[in-house]
Amino acid sequence: RYQVKRLFEMAGFTDEVKRIRYVGNKEVVETKEMWEYMGLHRVRASAISGMLESGMREIDVKAFSGHSMNSPSFKRYVKLSQRHLDNSYSKYQSRFE
Repeated sequence: RYQVKRLFEMAGFTDEVKRIRYVGNKEVVETKEMWEYMGLHRVRASAISGMLESGMREIDVKAFSGHSMNSPSFKRYVKLSQRHLDNSYSKYQSRFE
């Protein structure tokens, strides 16, 4: 857990997050630092996805993250944002206009 906190601090993500949930009819409000909601798997997935979205080649991201070239587990870490997908689709569509 310390590693995740340290990574978030280094990246400048020190915001607190308010989470509201309901237990029966009672509202329960929790305020925690952002890193407390994230595990190492989520941090790794965010880093890998961010590298791909920024334009790094998949082969380079795999090498950086320690995955082999034909790693079946690599795709579990890739979670491309909707904004990235929308931009990619727009570029594709513009080829036909």
